[in-house]
Amino acid sequence: MRDHAAGPTQRAAPTCAVMGCRRRIPAQRLGACMAAAVLGVVLACCASLAQEVVEWPEGSYDTVQEGGPPIPIRIYLTSPIERGFTIQWGATPVTVTGLGTPATEGDDYTPASGELEFPPNTPAEVRFEVGQINIVDDGEEEGLETFEVQLIAVIEVGEEGDRLFIELGEPLRFAIAPSAAVTLPTLSIGNASASEGDAASFTVTLSEASEDEVTVELATAPDATAGANPALAGADYTAVTTPLTLTFAPGETEKTFRVQTLEDELDEPDETFLARLSNPMGATISQAEGTGTIVDDDLPPTLSINDARAVESNAVTFTVTRSGAAGHVVSVQWMTAPDGRPGANAAQAGLDYTAVTTLQTLTFAAGETEKTIPVQSLDDVIYDPDETFLVRLSNPAGATITRDEGTGTIVDDGLPPTLSIDDARAAEGEDVVFRVSRSGAAGSVVSVQWETAPDRRPGANAAQAGLDYTAVTPPRTLVFAAGETEKRAVVRTLEDDLDEPDETFRARLSIPVGATITRGRGVGTIVDDDLPPPPPVDPEPPEETGDPEPPDETGDPETPEETDDPGDVEKVDDGGAVEKVEEEALPPTLSINDAGAPEGEDAVFTVTRSGETDSVVSVQWNTAPDERPGANPADAGADYAPVTMPQTLVFAAGETEKTVVVRTVDDDLHEADETFLARLSNPVGATIVRGTGVGTIADNDLPPTLSINDAGAPEGEDVVFTVTRSGAAGNAVSVQWNTAPDERPGANPA
Repeated sequence: MRDHAAGPTQRAAPTCAVMGCRRRIPAQRLGACMAAAVLGVVLACCASLAQEVVEWPEGSYDTVQEGGPPIPIRIYLTSPIERGFTIQWGATPVTVTGLGTPATEGDDYTPASGELEFPPNTPAEVRFEVGQINIVDDGEEEGLETFEVQLIAVIEVGEEGDRLFIELGEPLRFAIAPSAAVTLPTLSIGNASASEGDAASFTVTLSEASEDEVTVELATAPDATAGANPALAGADYTAVTTPLTLTFAPGETEKTFRVQTLEDELDEPDETFLARLSNPMGATISQAEGTGTIVDDDLPPTLSINDARAVESNAVTFTVTRSGAAGHVVSVQWMTAPDGRPGANAAQAGLDYTAVTTLQTLTFAAGETEKTIPVQSLDDVIYDPDETFLVRLSNPAGATITRDEGTGTIVDDGLPPTLSIDDARAAEGEDVVFRVSRSGAAGSVVSVQWETAPDRRPGANAAQAGLDYTAVTPPRTLVFAAGETEKRAVVRTLEDDLDEPDETFRARLSIPVGATITRGRGVGTIVDDDLPPPPPVDPEPPEETGDPEPPDETGDPETPEETDDPGDVEKVDDGGAVEKVEEEALPPTLSINDAGAPEGEDAVFTVTRSGETDSVVSVQWNTAPDERPGANPADAGADYAPVTMPQTLVFAAGETEKTVVVRTVDDDLHEADETFLARLSNPVGATIVRGTGVGTIADNDLPPTLSINDAGAPEGEDVVFTVTRSGAAGNAVSVQWNTAPDERPGANPA
């Protein structure tokens, strides 16, 4: 401190210090107590300290015991002074934050105050003992009690107009410990938690009720504990930086302290902050810190990858989508993998696409919801069916994965080869060989399925499966190797002894793989090889010689009668006699053909009259179940409208054909073709040569499909897969299943 007094010289202001028996208080500048030049005027600028609540730094006070030895008080100068002056001192009770209660003068210590006169030219560091303070033992159970010994004021002695500046040292600080043991209650604070946006409620507990008021201060602080995820004041919670005072009234043992947390839209780990107790009055602290946990209430975002496709030589671009909370950074890794799923036409890495076998990382910035993954496909010179590979997501950070696998489809940029089937024919008992031809690109393996079917075209003379040929069902597969352009489909025909028109059936192509079908049906013709029955022999008339016939054995010549009846002929017997006979016409015959129709349409049978047609004939018909071995009988009423009461067909003279119509019923069942019979009976004026026709109901329902889902379960619980049937569900279907190791690339097989 500079000396501002008038005079010829500048001097440093001396410091006046007070000293007790325990230690020396360093001379520090508390402030300038300045006395006026007028003798006897006292300026007590430092005395106000005794009326305030103060804080003592740790280690800056002495603890003295009730009833202990007296405390001597000594005052000295830290530097010499030429002029004389007088200093006032005294002991004063003080309230110290966080340390007991103020001592009471007289009850806890003997009153002590006085003045000390420093003569002119007093040297430095000379100790003047001015008195002592006795500590009183009051025998009460109490806490620490505090007081200070202070230098209070300076009384100057000097000439008018001359001013003296004295800097006072710090006071001596004492805490009186009771002679009787005192047990104070303890304060503790618990932990608290709350969801974002709610208040975290901390409970402060006093170990036992006190007869006196107990106070403690409380504030929040960041959680700097190792490994903690500290909440951010102002963003995650409302901080309490200025301590609040909790007051326990006598008898109270519990208080609540609430800290408001703040809502955000970030999916994040739970965050923490601290609530701290300090400066207790009337108690001690046993647990000073409570941890406040802010529980995140935001669902984590989800990541999914779509399927993608591209024409050869272009990039197959997948999109990875983030759904849900998007307020922070998330990432996921990805790589390509072969498509090892059953039935897949797997693309070859390096030939069909550029594989990515090292994990790559996609990072979504805050607010970003989509990222793309391009995978380059490669062109080749052969036609391939669509080929597939996979892109797999793994190792998400800050998100979960709902769809981890995308299928990449590479579409060939050339025209696919085409397949067609020719018509074919063979004699009964020989093989009908259909030729299936591939046209166009032939550099890849292709396949097609084929089967036989009845020939249901209008006017066709349909061969009967099992009677005229061996049906091929279920479908068989023809596989064309690379470079192969022709395959054969062979159907065995069956021999019979009937003279009949040529009969037909069909061979059908379906389900091509790597090709398209341009002609999918071929007609197979079974050529009848049975000779017809010999026609009746017309007798030759006798030659006319002009000579009369010789007489018969009786000697009586017989002259034939002339007639205009074309049915009369003359027959000469072995003896030369001529007799007139009437030619017998062939009787009419009736037959019924087979018929077929899709579900819901009419099955139309044709009943044909052969032979003599001049007369009226009739026949009855009705339907019947097909009970032949190996037949798949239709259900009367459910699959077709039965005709159980015989109906009559009448052929007028000259009429050769009549039709029989049976209505079929449409249903929603996928099933094999079903059959029923149409039967002729009770002919009048004719005979029946083929009395049973087979009606075939062709199913028009797509087959149901079966699929199995993925499944998971915690260890020790069942993994439950669901097999789902889609499409037609009206009939029983079955499928087999088994488990297998997961040998997919990148899998972690159980």
